[in-house]
Amino acid sequence: MTTKKDMEMQEQPFEDNDEIEKDEEDGEGDDMDSNEDSSSDDEVEVTASKESLEEMMQLEKVLRDSPYDYDSHIKVRFDAIFYDESIYWEFLDLVFNVACSGEDLSLIETIFEKACSDYLSVSIWLDRLRFLEASGKDAATLRQHYENALTSAGLHVSQGHQIWSAFREFETKLVEQEHSEKGRAAQYLQDRALVSEMERAKRLREEGYLQMERVRGLFQRQLAVPHSDHAHTLEAYTSWDASQSASPPSADVLKAYSAAVLKLEARLQHEAVVAEGKEPDATLLAAYINYISYEQSHGNPAQVQCIFERAVATFPVTHELWRQYTHYLEGKLRIAAVTRSAYARAVRNCHWVGSLWEAYMRFEESQQALPQ
Repeated sequence: MTTKKDMEMQEQPFEDNDEIEKDEEDGEGDDMDSNEDSSSDDEVEVTASKESLEEMMQLEKVLRDSPYDYDSHIKVRFDAIFYDESIYWEFLDLVFNVACSGEDLSLIETIFEKACSDYLSVSIWLDRLRFLEASGKDAATLRQHYENALTSAGLHVSQGHQIWSAFREFETKLVEQEHSEKGRAAQYLQDRALVSEMERAKRLREEGYLQMERVRGLFQRQLAVPHSDHAHTLEAYTSWDASQSASPPSADVLKAYSAAVLKLEARLQHEAVVAEGKEPDATLLAAYINYISYEQSHGNPAQVQCIFERAVATFPVTHELWRQYTHYLEGKLRIAAVTRSAYARAVRNCHWVGSLWEAYMRFEESQQALPQ
């Protein structure tokens, strides 16, 4: 059985990290919210030796191979089983197979919500959105869920385009639905003589214009972010826009598209080494660390957050990733709800790591000190 001393040794995976050592020895983590402009004060470089990475992978393997085995969790001083994406899928499959009442559907929705808030998973988000559509949610509610999905996973370079496409399909179906309903609505208004011919035409034009602009807006928003389906998206937009108007895509849209393509090309080498299906080993962890460092140097905060979320979804019990992530959120993003969520997940997945709990408590204490 792994001893307390062994676990303490496992909790030192990253070597010679000056800023982390400084935080631990001097207790200077309270200064994470400092407004200093120096990036060296707010960022901690993510580095690791080969030996350290292998130690972390051993811990990952124990939990991955025996997620339900009590003894395995005891060996790593775990008293609560962590939930990764595969376990959520097992839960969902089980409930789907036996669902026969409204309460079961409510449980499915709860599991989907929990899964999407715990880890970044495009596939879970897509299934959740399909489930919500099938359950009869109104358009406004579904639209908000799609926007939440984009916030969570829309910047996923290799998979995010799937959510953008699903959102556009949803809005396009509403366009088609409105077209079929307009004829009936126009006839009703005419038969009832409720409004004049001019007023009736104005109302129908306004309703149709709003929905068409939603579709156009989604195309343009998607073209402005780097993702792996850029060429197909531009082709689809050009074809769709030509069917709606005689003018080609505007210069501003094409300029944003070109800038996004350059960002994509700069990330392709990183995407290749973290591609889906790779074994979660030391090599993959090192690749994520390099990708995180690149985004911190070249990306915006949302892109940095996205790659961190992808990393912790792949390595949920690698506590140094959580430590780096929460440090970044406190020092750079500075959105309390986002930081609190990350800390809550960090201590649940790695709650044998005292430094995470300490940082979490310092964060909550700092929030209490803020003026209400």
